[in-house]
Order: sequence, then structure tokens, then C-alpha cells
Amino acid sequence: MKIIKYTSLVLVSLFCILTLLVGTAGYFLTDNLKAVILMMTHSREELELMLDKTYEEVDTFLETNPQYEVRPSNAVEEKLHRDKVITDEEFVELLTGKRILSDLFGTELIVDDKNNITDKLTGEKYSADKLLQMKNNSNASSQTENKNQALPPTEQGASPGETQDASTTTKQPTQAGQTQASDPPLTGDSSPTGQGESPPQTNSEKISAKIAQMYVLKSTFTTSLDALYNNAIAKYNALPASQKENGKTAIVDELYPKAAQLEKDCDAQVKTVLADLTILLKAEGQSLDLIDTIRTAYYQEKSVRKAMYMEKL
Repeated sequence: MKIIKYTSLVLVSLFCILTLLVGTAGYFLTDNLKAVILMMTHSREELELMLDKTYEEVDTFLETNPQYEVRPSNAVEEKLHRDKVITDEEFVELLTGKRILSDLFGTELIVDDKNNITDKLTGEKYSADKLLQMKNNSNASSQTENKNQALPPTEQGASPGETQDASTTTKQPTQAGQTQASDPPLTGDSSPTGQGESPPQTNSEKISAKIAQMYVLKSTFTTSLDALYNNAIAKYNALPASQKENGKTAIVDELYPKAAQLEKDCDAQVKTVLADLTILLKAEGQSLDLIDTIRTAYYQEKSVRKAMYMEKL
């Protein structure tokens, strides 16, 4: 339902004029002006199609440049992240190949046509709570398996009466009545270094992780924006018919500064990620074309999303 499309247009237009007058033009101004134009010249269906294509250049860039060990996110991963089933770190690990989704949940998942997470084999639909439980069970099983693999043979399958002190080196009797020192138990986790910690990341791995963070930020802030919008719609729908006309302006007035702050926070985080990525790429002597591709996609997506929200309002 439209709340106040015309008022939204006026508010954004006035903001752009004020911004120009105080001399703080730039990407932010361009975003808002472009959003107004897009909203006025495109239908909702056209805007949705444009939104789907905003990151196509980034996705294509990654697919055609295998030196970047990261892939675009898919619908399943994005929904799992939006629903807070997977963490930011897990999202990055999935995109950089450090984790496999089916291992994380013990089964292969898909998103059905109604945006439900579904088991690909059985067709069972899973709630966020159920998925969290599946992930925890899978992690517990993996930790137990890794722990067993790290234990000395005497602890994995010791015969009755054979024991080993976890804090000291013990001596076990031999067939000749002699004694020999047993190996001390392993400590820490079963990391590749054997020292209880992961090996340091290479520059290439850091680059991949930074690229993956852009997909994480996209998911995070899109979810927050959708929550603001849905909250505004719920407030409007809850108003009595006699109050809707006056109440919609108050709702927009309340929504706008929250959305503006969210955009400001996102811009700052994107700026930091791209700055870090620039340093890493220069250190590797690699082209900075990727930076320009990501930045262009980010600001294009912002403009399209703003236009979509204004069109919906």
C-alpha cells in the first residue's frame, strides 16, 4: 500500500537542494538525485530487475578472475545470514571456500519459491530455530570427530585396565617387564599448525576475505533497511482510518533519520573495507579495477533501493 509517495519525493528533493546549497555534494547527493529520477521513470518491476543486476559486474569480475578465491553469495546463504542462522564469519568462510554449507548443516539446502529454506532431498521446510539446532548438532559432531582424531591410540581405544594420566607422562609395562615412556597427550585443537591455532592468512586470503565482506555488508544493511520499512508499514496499517492521512507524515518523519543514519554507517564500513582492499591489492601488485567495480555497484544499488522504497511508500 502506498503511504506517501509524493511526500517522499518532496522530502528527498528538498534534502538534495539543501545539500547542494551547503556545498556537501558528492556520492550521497548523486545517490538521492538518481533515486528520485529512477523512481519517477521506472516501474516497480523495472526497479527490481535493475536491483538484481547491480552486482552482476562484480560477480562476473570474480568469475573471470580466478586469482580472487571468493565467489558471489547465493540465495540460500543470504537468507541464512538475514535470519541470523549463520554469522558474519561463517558467511565469509562459505564464500571463500573455507566451509561447505552441507557440512555446516548436515544436509543440502535450497530456497523454495516462497522464500523458505528447504531440504533439497526431502523437501522439508526448516525454521530459523531448527536450522540453528541443526548447525549446532553438526558442529558438535565435527568437534567430537576432530577430538578423537587428535587423541593418541591408547586413548581412542584403550584396553580395560590401561589408563593414561592427562597431565603427566606415564610408563606402560612391556612384554619383557620393562617400561617405556608413552607419548604425552596432544593439547589444543586439531589445527593445521598443530599448535592450537590457525596459520596466518596470506595476502591472497586476506583479499578474498575483504571481497566477501562486501557481500556480508550488503546482506546486513539490506536486512536492517527492510526491517525499518516493514516497521513503518506496520505502524501505518495499525492506524485508525481517520488518522492515516495525518499519521503517515509522522511515520515518514520518524523513518527518515533512522534510514539516513543506517546509510551513513554502511558508507563508513564500505569505505573501510575498500581502503583495506586497496592496500592489499597494491601490495600484491594487482590491478585496482576491482575497487572501481565494487564501488560503482554499491552506489548503484543504493540509488535503486532508495527508488524502490520511495515507490513503495
